[in-house]
Amino acid sequence: MREQVDLRLLPAAIVCWAAAIIALASAVAAWWVVSVLVAAAGLAALVRGRAGRPAVRSLALVVVAAAGLGAGVAASVAFRVHDRERASIADFDGAGSVQVVLEVDEWPRQRSGDPGGHLDASRVLVPGTVEAVRTSHDTRAARGGVLLLGAGFDLGALVPGERIAIRVTVLRSTRPGLVAAVLVGSGQPTVLGRAPPHFRAAAAVRRALSAVAAEALPTDAAGLLPALVLGDESATLPTVRGDFQDSGLTHLTAVSGANFAILALCVLGVCAAAGLPLPARAALTATVMVAFVGLVGPTGSVVRAAVMGLVGVAALALRRGRQPLVALFAAIVVLMLIRPQLARDIGFALSVAATAGLVLWSPVLRDRLVAARVPDTLASLLAVTVVAQVVTLPLIIAFSGRVPLGGLVANLLAGPVIPVITVMGTLAAVASTLVASLAEVAVRATGPELWWVITVARWCARIGVIEVPGGAVAGVLLVAACVIVGGVWKYGGRGGQRAGARGGGDRGPPGRAGGRRDRRRGARECG
Repeated sequence: MREQVDLRLLPAAIVCWAAAIIALASAVAAWWVVSVLVAAAGLAALVRGRAGRPAVRSLALVVVAAAGLGAGVAASVAFRVHDRERASIADFDGAGSVQVVLEVDEWPRQRSGDPGGHLDASRVLVPGTVEAVRTSHDTRAARGGVLLLGAGFDLGALVPGERIAIRVTVLRSTRPGLVAAVLVGSGQPTVLGRAPPHFRAAAAVRRALSAVAAEALPTDAAGLLPALVLGDESATLPTVRGDFQDSGLTHLTAVSGANFAILALCVLGVCAAAGLPLPARAALTATVMVAFVGLVGPTGSVVRAAVMGLVGVAALALRRGRQPLVALFAAIVVLMLIRPQLARDIGFALSVAATAGLVLWSPVLRDRLVAARVPDTLASLLAVTVVAQVVTLPLIIAFSGRVPLGGLVANLLAGPVIPVITVMGTLAAVASTLVASLAEVAVRATGPELWWVITVARWCARIGVIEVPGGAVAGVLLVAACVIVGGVWKYGGRGGQRAGARGGGDRGPPGRAGGRRDRRRGARECG
């Protein structure tokens, strides 16, 4: 019998995400959302108090919880948006070139250099917080979240936590979010204050891995390895980056759940071999996960995977059952409270969609492929790749309008070697500042796999990209169609019954549900 999926946190996740999206538009919109949700929570509480049926009382409790959490998210965003709307840094819009003092908040990252979405290696984006502005007359205190744009050789070496002074042109931000202004850098930054020790250590690891890769690998592979392992694209060749864009492989350079899963398994394995008790294993794994977030940067997919991983580690320590969807919904709620700007982040949306799709549908597709006599390993690879491509396609269309025709083939061909690159690359990163010879051996072991991924990207990029009209409307319609078709396919009619009879898509390791052993057991029980 199929294990039931726990969806009790789903309404809260949806309401919190929607509340954050609307509230980020303006403080007025945020307070309207708070008012509506508080009223909804109050009405639901009143209904629950007067209802006699247990089902009605349970439904009302879900509404109270979802609306209450959503109101909390909207109220939190309202205060932050209020500060953004009154940030004094935006007053310097149109003032010409000024010098600002700011603190770097995140690792520098490349930004799109053309409408097609290809990243330009010479253009770097750095999130930061402005502290003061120096004009030709005086120095004035000025606060506000900003995005600093500039050339790679100027900004690419910045480290989170550093205080810098740089000459910029201030442009008031008109987009929803928490960024008050965009700063266009026009000079070399001057470091006024060093980064905290943990960020300096992370910077040393990133530099050491890049240096070892540059010595041990060809130029194209050397630039790609840090991107696949740490999400650091600073050394990735523009040609390789373009091939990844046009072949649908860019998600490989965004650190996500797969990286955290491999990391957690390695740490738990070492802890088990050392004989550590379960609470100690969980604590050490959580510490490593937090350190890894600092190393790779808190992007949308990273923080989603990290929070899910921490929820899973907590469940392990408490000896609770494994429910990946519960962890996903809890991660959404938590992140909307602490980092609401992720509500409008495409990387976060793609990460959530891919995770939910893989949990819900990839086991079912795998089981049906196995039933059609496809080998277990191939069935698992096909299921994961196809589902990930299908569930993220609507969002890709909505945000970019571009669909790589070779995306499915590229992911099928490149997928099997990515775990090898991730494991050996992570080992090289850890060893790069400690044992350089070991790091070099690990880096060289990734050479054939990196060559294969680059070759696949180049071949599949030549297949071409199609432009899909419709934008957000087409994306929303495709999302709705995917949900309806997927739900009917998984749960409706005889297909869902056949999947359930084979043990269901939510149970067991890949390739085992519905296999020969289950069929033999069923035959013995019937006999």
